[in-house]
Amino acid sequence: MKIIFLDIQGVLYINDYKRSLEQKGLNAFDIYGPKFAPPCVQNLEKLIETTQAKIVMSSSWRIMGWERAIALWQDRQLPGELISLTGQFPDLNRGGEIYQWLQENGCHNEPPTITQYVIIDDNNTMLQSQQDNFVQTNTHEGFTQTNLQQAIDILNRPRPNQKTDTDLPK
Repeated sequence: MKIIFLDIQGVLYINDYKRSLEQKGLNAFDIYGPKFAPPCVQNLEKLIETTQAKIVMSSSWRIMGWERAIALWQDRQLPGELISLTGQFPDLNRGGEIYQWLQENGCHNEPPTITQYVIIDDNNTMLQSQQDNFVQTNTHEGFTQTNLQQAIDILNRPRPNQKTDTDLPK
């Protein structure tokens, strides 16, 4: 299974989009908080369509709890399947929380149930070992086409020691 560790602020929710709605006299909020920028959501949808990855919310938005997070996903008709939230550990940064989730959810099973993962976030508080799986967004632009391609490349690359077509006998 491929996993997307998804931040919200600076990835799907960007202040520039909120301001543009307000300038047009439109409501920038709903019962869940600020609305997400459609181009960012569309790029997430393309990522999921291309990779079949599942979503784990690593954002501070996860403090709303599982039931409310699922309701947010359904009510806003967001793409993909939200399967989990990372835990909240006051002594760990985001990278540590993601590491903990991976340890608890089959990253090291044989064979691994998690075959590949990407972390999409606007802040780099990831562990050194996670840097190759990290896509950093610009807080003003959110999840862009460039970020989308980076995430696709990460999720579709072979695992270490995984045979590719070029490794197969002729």
